[in-house]
Amino acid sequence: MDNFLMTSSAYATLDADVAHTVEVLKIALADYNGSHKSKHWDVFPENYVERISDPSVWEDFRYNNLTAGFDVGWSDPSKSGKPAVIDDHSEPRAQPILRRYRSLLSITGPEFISEFVEAEIGNPERLYLDGVALNTTDLRLLHDAWDISQWFVDRNAPKRSVEIGGGFGGLTGKIRSLYPDCQCIILDLPEVNAVQSIYYRMRFPNIRLLDYAAFKERGPECLLNTDWDIALLPGWCAVDVADQSIDLIVNTRSFMEMTNDTVAFYFRELQRFSRVSGFFYCVNRYWKATAGEPVLLKRFPFDARWVFSLSAMAWDQDWLHRLGAVRLDFDSAISPKEQIRNLPPSSLRDTWDNLKFFFRGIIRLTLGGHRNIEPGLNRYLFLTRRYLERLAVSVIKRLIGRS
Repeated sequence: MDNFLMTSSAYATLDADVAHTVEVLKIALADYNGSHKSKHWDVFPENYVERISDPSVWEDFRYNNLTAGFDVGWSDPSKSGKPAVIDDHSEPRAQPILRRYRSLLSITGPEFISEFVEAEIGNPERLYLDGVALNTTDLRLLHDAWDISQWFVDRNAPKRSVEIGGGFGGLTGKIRSLYPDCQCIILDLPEVNAVQSIYYRMRFPNIRLLDYAAFKERGPECLLNTDWDIALLPGWCAVDVADQSIDLIVNTRSFMEMTNDTVAFYFRELQRFSRVSGFFYCVNRYWKATAGEPVLLKRFPFDARWVFSLSAMAWDQDWLHRLGAVRLDFDSAISPKEQIRNLPPSSLRDTWDNLKFFFRGIIRLTLGGHRNIEPGLNRYLFLTRRYLERLAVSVIKRLIGRS
């Protein structure tokens, strides 16, 4: 097996692409101890490798339940008996797509959508409007890509990105289209890396993929080389990403489905490999417990060297929150944890924190803090001391003058 870089020209048929992808998956599964797979993601059937080995599943892989859980919902849309393409726009399943499209159009304008839309590969459920394929997942990814692009307006384009939990590959695909010279790494479950591999070969004819087999053979240093475009690696390879080598980090709708230990692992690594001034785009639920334990966005372990340039409710899902964090080389004046501690949900711990905050406020109100920000009693004591010092100097001068 050729474990080096692969382009579509190296594999002339889908059969060969699939065969290679399956071999890489087997290598990754052999090295996998399962620690990154939460209860939420312990769903892949025993015959998963056998199923994806069949090239016929890939033509409709976004419609035949293969991407359940990392596309729209967990259901198998093909079982509805309805075609993937929605011709009748008055049909109920068309309404959420049209509603999201109109909303997104008002934010990005039509040019951004038409340039970066991709809702056909894998035959997902979609409709066509003015010749443009529209799909719920892709509209969300378009909004995420728009958010990211706004940070890099008037800034240097990212040279390297890392997406943690990339789904079928749609968002990193848009990042690659936005910034063609950006080398993109996806860290994910091995089973999902396999889907991403086929998706990218279908989407980008000449893409140079660095897969796990090639990574193992060449060593972690290859991530600093420039002879690959997208690297598809299992999550445990996060430790192999070089310090301060990444300009853009992305996690959307993924940390919320991991255990808190896994979230902590990724935060340790991303805070190590982010460049100073690097941008971290994070969209997750305020609270979710499908991983076997509650995972709260406001408890994410941000260290002190972040400042938020974006903190807002998610565009079309009000139970999710968007954070855009910029990496600093010094501690932020206001702790990131303090900045997001008032996000939902409320708890007894929050009540205690709020009481402490209240009493600290009373102390600052009475005694004061910094004299130019929260004067309080400290300010008056400072002014009184200054007055007495000046008075004393004046009295001493007068006494010296008389003598």
